[in-house]
Amino acid sequence: MRPFGKVAAGLLVIAVGLVFLAANLGWFEVEVWGILGRFWPVLLIGAGVVVLTGGRLGTAIVLVLAAVVVLWLFVGPRSGEIALQHTEISSTGEEPEVSVLRADIDLTAAQVSTAGPGGRLFYVGIDHRPGGLTHSYEATAGTGNLRVNASIGIPINIHTGRTPRAILEFREDVALDLDLSLTAGQADLDLRRYNVERLDVRGGAGQIKVRFGEPQGQVTARASVTTGEVEVWVPRDAALRVSGGVSIGEREFSVAGLSRVNGYWQDESYGTAMSRIDLELQATIGRVSLKRY
Repeated sequence: MRPFGKVAAGLLVIAVGLVFLAANLGWFEVEVWGILGRFWPVLLIGAGVVVLTGGRLGTAIVLVLAAVVVLWLFVGPRSGEIALQHTEISSTGEEPEVSVLRADIDLTAAQVSTAGPGGRLFYVGIDHRPGGLTHSYEATAGTGNLRVNASIGIPINIHTGRTPRAILEFREDVALDLDLSLTAGQADLDLRRYNVERLDVRGGAGQIKVRFGEPQGQVTARASVTTGEVEVWVPRDAALRVSGGVSIGEREFSVAGLSRVNGYWQDESYGTAMSRIDLELQATIGRVSLKRY
């Protein structure tokens, strides 16, 4: 390629990457991977034609990326619409009394938020693909075990602007052990009124925001993303220790009044406090921040 062609190819690659990232973050509604799943043979055919006619491999790659953009612009918005179902999962009040609830929730893409607390042991309201939801609950020895797995897929309809959502609600007096996995999307978890015992939130691409209340004993928490942002808020007087960081991007721990001690960031009261928060915050590419309120 001539220099101008190289510049154009580079800009095209960046543009396609931004389109994919924006779709994963939920900034607009289009099923990128669904479109590629249907039309990927066309991309291979086009690349093969370029190579057979004497073109370079780089040119073939550029053609493939251009075809992705064209398919999205002219085919995707019209052919990708899928009607999502909404399901509400909740305790009935007839479950054995529990003191600890372990909730394991696995979602492909959504905007996740918390409500409540409420009077029910658990409530999950979720948008999902038809047939793409499984869930179970059982209780043994005072511990409830809730499992929810929902196939949502990347939001589709750019005209309606609808984004799949999931709302979580639990009972205030139960110790909460929450494991949330989100392939792409946003999680906004306001846990200030919950008795959190353990938290593990993992995101592929997107944003995770967590607000903790005053700890009731030892709280162990982890929040991580592959690409995106992690933002955690903790009470100003909470005893705190933090580990983790960012491979490529920005880390903000110092604003929380922490100092470096034996490989951790912690405040002066952590070593002697009976109630404290132990955090691990990670991002491969993006930003991690820790703030007090």
